Amino acid sequence: MNSAALEPFFKPKSIAVIGASRNPAKIGYQLLRSIILAGYDKPIYPINPKADEILGLKAYPSILEVEDEVDLAVIAVPAPIVPKVTEECGKKGVKCVIVISGGFKEVGGEGAKLEEEVVKIAKKYGMRLMGAKLHRSLQPPHKNRHIIPTTRKGVKAKSRKNSIHLPKRSYGSSIPRLASN
Repeated sequence: MNSAALEPFFKPKSIAVIGASRNPAKIGYQLLRSIILAGYDKPIYPINPKADEILGLKAYPSILEVEDEVDLAVIAVPAPIVPKVTEECGKKGVKCVIVISGGFKEVGGEGAKLEEEVVKIAKKYGMRLMGAKLHRSLQPPHKNRHIIPTTRKGVKAKSRKNSIHLPKRSYGSSIPRLASN
């Protein structure tokens, strides 16, 4: 795997938040808000089939409805839906995917089967795949960027200069590997 294939993780030209929410208590809302507050100045596409607009941005019912190219998709939907939206990301031509959702191999049984399905889909389309516990801090060449909530239940995220912080969620990890061809 060459480093150019991973560039959309570090310097995405556009980001889709699949599972973006209008509810401030939901991780999809917090993800989107954090990206906006971090000053990300490229296109952001909230994906939610029940919303027309979230945090002032046009929302789309599916990533397939986004007219432009999407470099990075951040998925925050229930585990059983992740294979479907991963398939849509592949059809859309998304290069890299971060799965925030829990409920995969870490819970065993059906979760392990879902994980294998998602990995298979990512390989089918040549997408790079990252799970929430795989890699928590990406180092971009520019400003401090928190793409995950800076606070949750009164706990502040630790900040490191020039970092993007991915969540550490004790209640679930996601697909703990990169999928490659």
